[in-house]
Amino acid sequence: FLGGTVHGSVYMDFFTGGINFNSTFRLRTGGVHLDWKTRSVMVGIDKPIFNPREPASLAQVGISSLTGAGNLWLWVPQARVEQDFAFNSSSGVRLVTGVIETHETAPYDGAPSTLTVEPNRPGIEGRYEFYRDLGQERRIEIATGFHASTTHAGGFSIPSRVLSFDALFRPQKRLEITGVFFTGQNVSNLGTGIIDNGYAIYRNYASAITARGGWSQLTIHATRRADFHLFAGAQYYESRVFGAGDATRNAQYGVNLFFHVAPNVILGPEISQIRTL
Repeated sequence: FLGGTVHGSVYMDFFTGGINFNSTFRLRTGGVHLDWKTRSVMVGIDKPIFNPREPASLAQVGISSLTGAGNLWLWVPQARVEQDFAFNSSSGVRLVTGVIETHETAPYDGAPSTLTVEPNRPGIEGRYEFYRDLGQERRIEIATGFHASTTHAGGFSIPSRVLSFDALFRPQKRLEITGVFFTGQNVSNLGTGIIDNGYAIYRNYASAITARGGWSQLTIHATRRADFHLFAGAQYYESRVFGAGDATRNAQYGVNLFFHVAPNVILGPEISQIRTL
């Protein structure tokens, strides 16, 4: 197609619940990709453009691992363009920019029954990555990204702004370190889990709530079939509207072992703990 190739994928499950296995079909992610040599276009549903990295977990699959503890994960409709610029055969930059549709939440601490929230809003996101292959399966990637949208609730417009940084470092083929950090305000529309503190609405004004967080993971490819992961993440909310009994911080850490029984069959133990302040 116009000198490019077209491919697509769809991932689904029945996580949305039901009684006695009377569960409901759910589309997780999916999309159609049009690829050229150095450029691609994607339309579909996926993680936020500015935050594509994902912690590894077999125990937390209905929603992403470290949700509410540093991982802004929510699968959202999006259309994006990706362009690669190679400096040489081993290094370059990858630029991704696109538009998304957010999933808006209610304001902090409940809302009056008469208050209305637009359930979905448009947003713009981007991610800009420098990469370098170091040879012998060694690699480094460093990226920065952003999100910008506006929540409409109760007649107010509340900005949602996020700045992110992420990285991958593979000093040798059996060892890999990944991590993400973000800071911003009104991030609850991007998948924050059990603490949904995006914004607060008062009689005459509305206020976006500041948030920051991140996660990191150490991966050891112990054998051809066994992968060991050690992960940790945290998410913090800063606002004067919180009371003494309100949740303002999550921290989670854990460890797991993936054993690849077959190319598409993985078994293994996992243990983790989440602590809420």
